[in-house]
Amino acid sequence: MENLILLCTVMLCLGISLSFAQGDESLRHGAEASLGLVRGVNKLHDWQASPMQYFTNYNGLTGDYKRITKKNLWYFGFEAGLGDMLAPELGKRQFRIDEGDETFYLVPTLYKGELFAQFLRKISDQAVKSSYVGFKIQDSFFYADGLAMNIWTMNLLEVAAKYAYVRNFGKRHQVEGNISLPIIASIARMPFSNVVSQPDKSQSRAFLAGAEWGFLGRYVHPEIGLNYQYQISKRNSIRFNYQYQWLSYDKPRSIRMSDHQIGLAYVYQFQFSKW
Repeated sequence: MENLILLCTVMLCLGISLSFAQGDESLRHGAEASLGLVRGVNKLHDWQASPMQYFTNYNGLTGDYKRITKKNLWYFGFEAGLGDMLAPELGKRQFRIDEGDETFYLVPTLYKGELFAQFLRKISDQAVKSSYVGFKIQDSFFYADGLAMNIWTMNLLEVAAKYAYVRNFGKRHQVEGNISLPIIASIARMPFSNVVSQPDKSQSRAFLAGAEWGFLGRYVHPEIGLNYQYQISKRNSIRFNYQYQWLSYDKPRSIRMSDHQIGLAYVYQFQFSKW
């Protein structure tokens, strides 16, 4: 009898543990939030501001929130960064205001910020891989103090088409590749005179009021991303990512810009549910 009771107890405990294990496996997180650091290299050649090419090694902070359902993905996020902006042909230039004054170095600082929201719809769902298509709305702002002895700034508000491919390797490893291409954009750039003052508007309003519309063909700004996410525990992950983007626009004068970026982020997962 004692052996029977012991056997029943063991089987009951095993059954309870298996039921909990199966329940955990059937649960999927419905949301995640991340916060991370980025390091990037930006190359700018704006003929409207300067004939020189400028390079920036910048550091930044990034964060996002992702809502996950069985068929859809919603993203909301930001990025902010800054770094010294130098033209290799000029180097660090020394200046003196008046004769006898101490000299100083003119090293422009590039400030960059980004806000985005995107929606992706699952179009293919297999055991370990899935594909998504959707759109992204993104606003990118750039500001530099002292470029060509003037202020340089640009704002890009885009609506882009996006494709993403996600592949799982076991329970802990996930790789995602994605690409986006703007369909329409509002591009605000400084005029050749570097003056945006208007009597009835603030400088920021006057600057944005001068924005031009860019369409696919004349305005080219593709972005390519590659992410690897490692599941540490039920709620915690780390994510490594690489992103490349390239900008080309010819109005009113040509501008070319490229950006390489790597990042590391902590990801917290929550809102678990059964699918």
